[in-house]
Amino acid sequence: MPELDYRALNRRAQTELTRQKSIAHWVLFVVNLLLYLLFVVIGWGMFIAGGSAARPGNEMTNPIVWAMVMLTTGGALSVMFHSISVFLDTRLGEAKMRDQIMARLVAEEVMRLGAEDEGLDQEKAKRVMRFTDEGELEEDDVVSEDAPLSLQEQQRMLKR
Repeated sequence: MPELDYRALNRRAQTELTRQKSIAHWVLFVVNLLLYLLFVVIGWGMFIAGGSAARPGNEMTNPIVWAMVMLTTGGALSVMFHSISVFLDTRLGEAKMRDQIMARLVAEEVMRLGAEDEGLDQEKAKRVMRFTDEGELEEDDVVSEDAPLSLQEQQRMLKR
């Protein structure tokens, strides 16, 4: 069986790691931007719809309070997505991604090599060796697993 080319796998893993990190950074940036815009629009809509003057009484109906809740939630989500993006660039984050990529690449390579070797295994003839009555080793006839054994062959097999 041919051996795995670990240098080629490492090069492919590094290329795939760089590609996945780039995709992850862009996806996190786009999601962050869309959430920011959504929360800003909702916050300003609440502020404008409720008027800019604070009403006395129940603070939970004050539109300024809800606008600040939206602003705080949007800011917290922004910090969370930025933290994930920063984690991808740390040694631990990169190691986890590299491990996942290498496991996938090695599995693909083993499957590919196994498929190539499968044809070789089927071509090999099965050899059966046995001891003769004199104690010498001799090659027995090849017995196919699919063909039924004759009565004489079955008796010969039982005597062994």
